[in-house]
Amino acid sequence: MIDGIDHIGIVTEDVDALALQFASLFERGGGPRMEHAGLVIRFIELGPVRVELIEPVHHPSIERFLERDGPGLHHLALQCEDLDAAVGVLATMGVEPLADTPDRGVHGERICFLPPAATGGTLIELVEQDG
Repeated sequence: MIDGIDHIGIVTEDVDALALQFASLFERGGGPRMEHAGLVIRFIELGPVRVELIEPVHHPSIERFLERDGPGLHHLALQCEDLDAAVGVLATMGVEPLADTPDRGVHGERICFLPPAATGGTLIELVEQDG
């Protein structure tokens, strides 16, 4: 059902400044600046796992997160081959995604988020590998 880690999401007030900081600390360049769903996003490749840097422009839930918790770790994204099958298995365990239908991520892949209350306090994003 789950094939590995796709990325780790980090919320920041300035995606470009954090990308420069990560480049300096980890000797990795930040990927291209992308805008999607009221967010500015940059991905940094760190071996087999990507780090998604997220800056809210007009995204109420990410803006609330930043106001409430400050910059930092936001979510863990897990890869799955078949999002519908994964959601179906989770539903049999009483875990329903936060939204009724999957959304599309910045690269067009199908995604959905699981409620932190069902995952030990961590927001989990499921990412369908083939989109």
